[in-house]
Amino acid sequence: MTIPPGEVETEGTLVKTDRITGAPLAGASFVISRCGSDEAVRAVTTGANGVAAFALPSGCYKATETAAPAGYLRDTAAVAFEVKLTPRFEVRVTNSKIDAGPVVRNPDVRVPIASVPSGRTF
Repeated sequence: MTIPPGEVETEGTLVKTDRITGAPLAGASFVISRCGSDEAVRAVTTGANGVAAFALPSGCYKATETAAPAGYLRDTAAVAFEVKLTPRFEVRVTNSKIDAGPVVRNPDVRVPIASVPSGRTF
């Protein structure tokens, strides 16, 4: 990608984690492109800490996963994000395990609403 004269790049990270546990995931590959375009401006892969560091000029971008970590499903939906002239930006993406199964919620372990303070008590 050619950076226009005077354009400043902002440093940022893409963080890949397990959808349920939040554990970092290594080996996830992404193509970064501008919103409204499929032309790749960067290609990144997460390291052992689940992070891929890169820099981009200001604008609207999308991260499309091209390869999922071993044992995980590739997320086919692109994640849109905005880069501004700030100290840093961060893009967070999650993956589900191949054999994860459905998430089942147990209403018996919910906190009853009556036990949550909601105002002044005398």
